[in-house]
Amino acid sequence: MKQDQAILRKDGWHHYLDGQEVTQAEYEQRYPPPQGSGAPAGGTWKRSILSDALAIHPRDLQRHMELDKLHGAVVDYVPTPEGLLLPKLEDRDQRRRYLKRRGVFDRDAGYGDQTRQSRDVDAGPLPEYD
Repeated sequence: MKQDQAILRKDGWHHYLDGQEVTQAEYEQRYPPPQGSGAPAGGTWKRSILSDALAIHPRDLQRHMELDKLHGAVVDYVPTPEGLLLPKLEDRDQRRRYLKRRGVFDRDAGYGDQTRQSRDVDAGPLPEYD
């Protein structure tokens, strides 16, 4: 048997330090339990996202708000010290609608998120290199 370990048996957890059975509290003093990442389970978001890449100029705010409403991607915009406005995305559906409306895609997209597809995003021609 290893010196330090936690074993799950039919009657519950058994904790061992230096080959001797100890309480869970004693075991956790030496081996603290891992802390969660803070990310909620199930694809929900704990806090909203402010996107620097999707920032707009204040003079374009009215036009963007009209287009957001037209496409069902209504978002709030948060001002920055630099004078730009960042979209505040509250959930995955709002993010998907907003990215599609803006004609952009997320390179870190997960399952069901907006990705680069010809039917969704017109990326234009590929650049030509010399």
